Amino acid sequence: MEPNHFQKLTVEAEGLDQEQARLLYEYAGPGIAATTMASTFLTLVMVEGEQLSRLLMWWTLMQTVTLVRVWDLRRWHSNIRQTAYDGPSLIQRFSRGALTHALGWAVFSFLFFHNAVQTDRSAMGMILSAMASGAVTVLAPSLRLAVQYCICLLVPISLLFLAEGGRANSILGFLGIVFCAILIQLARTSHKASLAAIRLSKTNAALAGEMQTANAELATAQDALRDINTNLEVKIRARTLDLQKEVSERARYAQELIRVASTDALTGLKNRSSFSERLEYGLEEARVSGGPVAVLFIDLDKFKEVNDVRGHEAGDRVLLDVAQRLQATLPPDAEIGRWGGDEFVVMLPNVKDTGHVVEVANRLRESLILPVDLVPEAVKIDATIGLALFPEHGGTQDELIRAADVAMYAAKQGGRQCVRLFER
Repeated sequence: MEPNHFQKLTVEAEGLDQEQARLLYEYAGPGIAATTMASTFLTLVMVEGEQLSRLLMWWTLMQTVTLVRVWDLRRWHSNIRQTAYDGPSLIQRFSRGALTHALGWAVFSFLFFHNAVQTDRSAMGMILSAMASGAVTVLAPSLRLAVQYCICLLVPISLLFLAEGGRANSILGFLGIVFCAILIQLARTSHKASLAAIRLSKTNAALAGEMQTANAELATAQDALRDINTNLEVKIRARTLDLQKEVSERARYAQELIRVASTDALTGLKNRSSFSERLEYGLEEARVSGGPVAVLFIDLDKFKEVNDVRGHEAGDRVLLDVAQRLQATLPPDAEIGRWGGDEFVVMLPNVKDTGHVVEVANRLRESLILPVDLVPEAVKIDATIGLALFPEHGGTQDELIRAADVAMYAAKQGGRQCVRLFER
């Protein structure tokens, strides 16, 4: 292997480690808060005279670990985040704190399971399962940490249920082991998705840098063309042709990358470019067949509140849930795309009439207002939908999307949370 290629791989690995460490620290706050609330809740629920001292000692140790992790988190945000930090060492430090909390939960199961009544044991199992489920997403950047965390939380209490005997305890113990195995598999999937997102982000950044370089070179060449002597016209033309060829090749390469990356990384839906191409193709078919086509422009209401109050992770969960509801509610021949942010677009080919389109849009909106399950509590959103029809409201995909967008904004001005058809 050539040395320069080895160095390139080393730099890429270091970049991945840094990004993994950043993601762990960025989303650590809710997990630490959930651990604090869950430990306090279980302590209050299980307080009894004989085990009060042990409960208080365990709770104090858990809160001590919490304080250390909060201090580490504040240090990351204030001192380390903007520096060229060492990714692997930060991942190890974060893992030590998270695993200490996880071991604390394992110790809790061994200390208090036998003296607890069945309802308290069930509460312990449910809370530990919920904590492990949340860890699969929050700790996804580090597969080893996510797997170890789930094992520490679920395996001890599952073994205790199995050792206790009895039909109900055996079922709970078996379910705990199975659930742990499922979470480990989900952790692998989430980890792969995190790495893919990191690599795609780096690829896009590199492409943007190349395009800036190309644009800078083109601007320099154009300035030189204005200043150079007319006697050098032949050389100028030759240089211009070379630059145009270079820019054309870069543009072709950029378009190829965009074509390959035609899927939105978060939702799995078509991205803006891919959806526009599919809509144009659908309109060409409609011009031949004479069948009408409908375009729906969907904007989520109350989504900004979720992002501001619950954080971007919760916002991403909501967007993913919305994408799944769109796919489940719309007909199989519908084309769905994420237009940007909390906006989605839909193409419905071969619609029957205006009433049919409005009915589909209302059914779609009803599916979106159902609560979205998030930890620690569900959230409710709504949607405003604008409709446009081909060929009545536009003959091109730009005109149709613009008409649907206008109808959506008109609906928002009229009170939001409704469906409106475009009117000239």
